[in-house]
Amino acid sequence: MGGSPNYNYPAQPTYGEGMADAMKAQMEMLTGQTLGEGEGFKELYASALGEEGGTLADVLRKFEAPLRKDTAQIDTDVMRQTLLGGSRTADEQGRHQTGWQDVPSSGGEQYQLKLTSTGPAANMTNAEVMASDLTKNQMEASEFGYELLDSDGNVVASQSARGFDDHRFWGPDDARERTGAGEDGFWRKVTDAGYMTPDQVDEIKASDNPEAFQIGGELIERKPIYEKNPDGTDKIYKPGETIRAGEGMVDLLGDTRAV
Repeated sequence: MGGSPNYNYPAQPTYGEGMADAMKAQMEMLTGQTLGEGEGFKELYASALGEEGGTLADVLRKFEAPLRKDTAQIDTDVMRQTLLGGSRTADEQGRHQTGWQDVPSSGGEQYQLKLTSTGPAANMTNAEVMASDLTKNQMEASEFGYELLDSDGNVVASQSARGFDDHRFWGPDDARERTGAGEDGFWRKVTDAGYMTPDQVDEIKASDNPEAFQIGGELIERKPIYEKNPDGTDKIYKPGETIRAGEGMVDLLGDTRAV
């Protein structure tokens, strides 16, 4: 009576055992491999590296170092986007395109060809992507292709390709060329489904307008809209100059100096 109660505490792992469990979990996360029954780190390293005799340093160099670099680059990209906002590049004549003019409605079946792009390299040209500091993972996350829309805006055919595949980089133009070519390519889908005749497809392919309309058998070229001066003339920048959209944090705070 009056004695202290007895508690049965579960056995606690030693410091060494705790470190071993933490290292095991980290290695399994880094390598995507799981230690089997009776296996040790020697087997895990060998399986992850594809060779015998691997060490922790080898695993870190192969797996953790690229992961940390990619993470640091993503953080930098997010901060750059937050501070500066979006941007476009002036064309070879120094003009800054801000959109396309509308096409008036017309009789007959109407289709619009649209270029599509998603991911970190969206809205970039081949040259811009190649000159950028995008990582391989960011290139791989970007896709480029085509969409064909009917008069109601419904997508009737589409196809896209990744910006990095087959162990090499494919820029926007390269990816779309791969998408459109071949027996199962975009243009074959459009033709075989009866949305456009082969002649209409050839006419659009030969067009310089990336978002042309095909209306009742006639190709309608939408004209680009360029940034204007107050007097209505095209505003001219240096060819290739980057024009910020003015939506970044520095703009919201009122700092409009060149960055």
